[in-house]
Amino acid sequence: RTVINDVVALWQYFVATKPTSRATRATTTAAILSLVFGRIVHSTRWSRCVHGSGHSQGRTGPTHARPPYTETSTHTWQDYRFGAQFEMPGPSSKQDPQVRPPRAACMGMVTLFNSMDNYDYATARPKAQKTFDTRSISTIHHHGGLTRQSHPGAGAISHYYGASSKALQDLHPGDELLLNDKSAWEEKATSSSSSSSKQKQPFPRRSMEWLHTNGWCLDHLTIQPSTDPSVGRGAFATRDFVEGTVLAPSPLQIFKNRTEFQTQRTFTNAEELLVNYCFQPQGSNLLVYPYGSSALGMINHAFDKTKINVKLQWARKHPFVNHLQWLNLPMEQFWHMYYPGSLVIEVVATRDIQKGEELFMDYGNEWERAWRTHVKNWKPIDHADDYVYPNDMMKRIADSGEPYRTISQLNGQQQKQQDAAYPPNLMTVCETSLRSDEREKSSTLEWNLSSRRSWPEYWQECHILESSTTKTTATTSKPSNATDSSSSPYWYKVRVIFRYSKKRNPKALCTASSDTHCIDYNVPHSAIALVDRPYASDQHLRNAFRHPMEFPAEMTPIQWLDSTTNL
Repeated sequence: RTVINDVVALWQYFVATKPTSRATRATTTAAILSLVFGRIVHSTRWSRCVHGSGHSQGRTGPTHARPPYTETSTHTWQDYRFGAQFEMPGPSSKQDPQVRPPRAACMGMVTLFNSMDNYDYATARPKAQKTFDTRSISTIHHHGGLTRQSHPGAGAISHYYGASSKALQDLHPGDELLLNDKSAWEEKATSSSSSSSKQKQPFPRRSMEWLHTNGWCLDHLTIQPSTDPSVGRGAFATRDFVEGTVLAPSPLQIFKNRTEFQTQRTFTNAEELLVNYCFQPQGSNLLVYPYGSSALGMINHAFDKTKINVKLQWARKHPFVNHLQWLNLPMEQFWHMYYPGSLVIEVVATRDIQKGEELFMDYGNEWERAWRTHVKNWKPIDHADDYVYPNDMMKRIADSGEPYRTISQLNGQQQKQQDAAYPPNLMTVCETSLRSDEREKSSTLEWNLSSRRSWPEYWQECHILESSTTKTTATTSKPSNATDSSSSPYWYKVRVIFRYSKKRNPKALCTASSDTHCIDYNVPHSAIALVDRPYASDQHLRNAFRHPMEFPAEMTPIQWLDSTTNL
């Protein structure tokens, strides 16, 4: 009877939501089939593992026969969500012909938001606020004090820190936070095409009483510069806690083999940065990635063991989303049952903790030995002094009051060539008002604030052609509404370099392979920034430290050891 009731509930969910994507339909069908064959699963779990429409490109590397929802695309984001589209070259790159867009593994609460196909239900969207604004360099795209010129920790931490989520409509206490997994330029089309006659259903909502009884608190921790400046950032207690308090829950995504995150490129690091934010059981190839609490990834290792004040443990709440019974299954059955988020761990206080106290845990003896060896052997890479961090250069420009340099200056066609050239690791990007597929009538457009949404995907590589203290007279009858939020008096004419192919939109005038130049004029100073060229940022350093933290032995099932995981 239980199986039949759950099948009926899943079928009703399937009919009510009318999933349109192949991935959604396949996953829901798989849920029903698994129930028919005796694998009893609570029907609500499936909204937690369907995150996207199955069109995302994954990371290159070896693959394994296992359910598709355990791959990296499940709980990661498109690179442009956080302004990371310049970490690697565009399609058909001569530097890396096999390149695929990178994925952004966000550890924060946004990863817990469920995804809906219907835009009307979307209540939030991840946003890298003022990604390249020099006034916010402390929040995102920053090295955290670990520079490649002087610190062995350079490249061992993420520079993408401080991204937020923006509410798309009014929210009320208890509302579930839901995403619409579409890019910014798709959202407008989706929203405008929605039928106004369709009756809008109420959002999923929990009562405050239910949340107080059943929910996990996510504001126990905050992120600040560590008390040890040699490690960058750290996690701190927001209030006093007694021993045994659960400070942060974290669902898990488990990857079958660490080798999946090895790269084949000889000019970058041998492993992806994600490895540093994962746990690995000793004697196992598995990688355990916690998400849902960005502060958990900021809890530093205590070399002085007397500083340890937190540890990990398996969560005991909510058996319908935390399937601890699966830990006893043989690995073949485990991989058939497991999906991201179906196991949850907790960070728990091992002693009383005071408000404002930094949290420390034990990464394990193997991690500590690896770090000490790395520090002993580390030295800056060749020509490290020639590298300048993008935000440092942008701050110099802002402090000097000078304009960004034009392409002719960068090419040394004017005097003072050495003064005119930016460091070789930097390139110019612009926030373009319209996408390449919207430029079907004219390749030259005036920069227009009305179509500017400040989403990171609107940034494209560009070359500055001209700079001026006055705006260019518009060539069309449409009045300009370009404004500049900064105090800079400069306006620019730029050539935008789009990465998208003609295949994506045959009508587009400006594409990656096109000879037509897309020109924006009256571009404000605040819509231009400097970023690292592909593979130039610290996370690609060949000598950057890579080592997962040790997953506690007392939490590791014997089935996870190598003798049983290598199926």
